[in-house]
Amino acid sequence: MFKRIIIRSKEDIDLVNVDNPFAIISISDPDDRVSPEITSRAKRCLFLKFLDTDLTKFTAGENLLPRCFNEKLGKSVGEFITLVLNDEIRTLLIHCEVGISRSPSIAMAICDAFELSREIMDWRFNIHSKPLNQHVYNITHRCLTDGKT
Repeated sequence: MFKRIIIRSKEDIDLVNVDNPFAIISISDPDDRVSPEITSRAKRCLFLKFLDTDLTKFTAGENLLPRCFNEKLGKSVGEFITLVLNDEIRTLLIHCEVGISRSPSIAMAICDAFELSREIMDWRFNIHSKPLNQHVYNITHRCLTDGKT
């Protein structure tokens, strides 16, 4: 199981000192084409592209809805976490543009789904007890807990 989940912004992720092996979830906006350098050092990488839109608070127009977090992306997080845990990777880096909404929402869902203390989260902005993007949290948590006994 994870011993450390590191949450950073896109700007700060390459500055993180991390033990090997580690995995990374790299979150960016749909039109962003740049991947942080650190992804080349990770044992496993998951690249997610979606807008930081909390659909529990806002209604996205039809043109934005396909660019928001959805079940397919949530399932890809669940499948990725399964692979990472099977590889016995204990450190997970998660980054998004600023590091205060999408990435901590996924990290909180992982901690809660696996009944891990949120104390394992290494987060510079550890100021929120609730995810800032409840929509991302809800889908991720559901996809991680579906089928668990």
